[in-house]
Amino acid sequence: MIVSELDRLVERATQLHAAGDPAGADALLREVLFLDPAHVMALAVRGELAVERHDAQGAIMLLGAALRAEPGCAPALSHMAHALWLAGRMDEAVAMARGTMGRSAQITMLHHPPIVISDVL
Repeated sequence: MIVSELDRLVERATQLHAAGDPAGADALLREVLFLDPAHVMALAVRGELAVERHDAQGAIMLLGAALRAEPGCAPALSHMAHALWLAGRMDEAVAMARGTMGRSAQITMLHHPPIVISDVL
């Protein structure tokens, strides 16, 4: 699997986010989206950051763009359910959450296949 420079920036952004630097993560994600406005994972992670800031409308916009580009994007589906909940759209949030159950693991495996130790050594 070839990892693009943009994918590396998104990975770095997720590391910054996990380390407690959401502003740094957001800056990297903005750079990625400047270069590729349809980068699904950059949209999904920015959507996640918007959910954490309680910016439901911003999250719905970002996650909606990710889902239009890749309807089965598990992180975007999960965070969209949360964003809809924050926006008070409870019925849609519950439907979205129910729709993601069971799909997340399957979809994640498609995008991130397991690493086999012999492949690394």
